[in-house]
Amino acid sequence: GLLPMFYARYFMHHDRYLAEQRAAGRVRAEVVVALEAELLRFYADPSINTVPVALARRGGNEGRGYGYADLAVAVMVAMAADNTARLILNTRSAGAVPEFDDDTVLELPARVGSGSVLPEGPVVVPEPVRDLVHAVKRHEQLTIAAALSGDRAQALLALASHPLVGEEARAAPMLQELLEAQRTWLPRFFCS
Repeated sequence: GLLPMFYARYFMHHDRYLAEQRAAGRVRAEVVVALEAELLRFYADPSINTVPVALARRGGNEGRGYGYADLAVAVMVAMAADNTARLILNTRSAGAVPEFDDDTVLELPARVGSGSVLPEGPVVVPEPVRDLVHAVKRHEQLTIAAALSGDRAQALLALASHPLVGEEARAAPMLQELLEAQRTWLPRFFCS
């Protein structure tokens, strides 16, 4: 089967979410950075022993609990206590999704226990989303290759391959802005 994930809405209703972000005056990344700063200030006080309300706004919770934080704790508990749990995680396909290489990382149901994460399978990617899943995975693999090489042409190809970007003319100014903003963290793109 297929479980809808939080980010699917950006692909399925991209015009609506783009319009909302433009109207809000800041993009999701800016919202997340502000939330992270708020959370770090909260956690800096050692006397507090409650869960911050802002954590629920961070994302990844799809309306349930505290999302990524709950998932991280569930993984740690399953591994530390050798208490096998079935969780949805980003993990190696390891044969669970035959149409992808074993080393391809996918979000899959997995059994988590002491020292192991074993994806469940076989999983068949449903036809209505197959092209999108493959396109996003191709984008991720091209991005990794570009980051490792520092090759700007490869980075441009990677960014243009993303389904929400779609063309080099749109990707080129985005890539330039990204590289300049993240220059400290992407030094390979500035060697030569």
